[in-house]
Amino acid sequence: MNNNFQPLDSDFAFEDGVSQGIRITEEMRGYWRETARWTMILSTLAMVVVSGLAIGFVVTLTIIKGNSVGIAESFGVILIFAFLIGVAYKVRISLDKYSRGIRKAADQNNQNSLENAYSNLLWFFQFMGIIYWLSFILIFISVATAFSGRGGF
Repeated sequence: MNNNFQPLDSDFAFEDGVSQGIRITEEMRGYWRETARWTMILSTLAMVVVSGLAIGFVVTLTIIKGNSVGIAESFGVILIFAFLIGVAYKVRISLDKYSRGIRKAADQNNQNSLENAYSNLLWFFQFMGIIYWLSFILIFISVATAFSGRGGF
């Protein structure tokens, strides 16, 4: 049985009986700081998207109420807005946690912050992968439904 919980540098060559491992250089720390800046910018943009979606949600509810359309009839619109707000908010939180963690790791040489930052980044990519697949499936179903009544392409 393989032990998958080995350090990243376990397969690196030994020199004079001492593991050389992965060395964290100042250049790498500079890249981490730059990555932290950009992910913070993306996190801020995601917060702007959340705010825009929330405003759009309120405007949509006002229009629905003004047109005397019931909440039950517009439940799909409400669910779509709630889903989009939730996705954008989770993206914002994940990027923010990564940015803060990687900056702390670069500035304070904090191993725990580095591990947590990359854990958040991994979770972000997994989450976005699921969202992309769901979007792809939804688009496929929409296109298939649209062309099914016309007899194909």
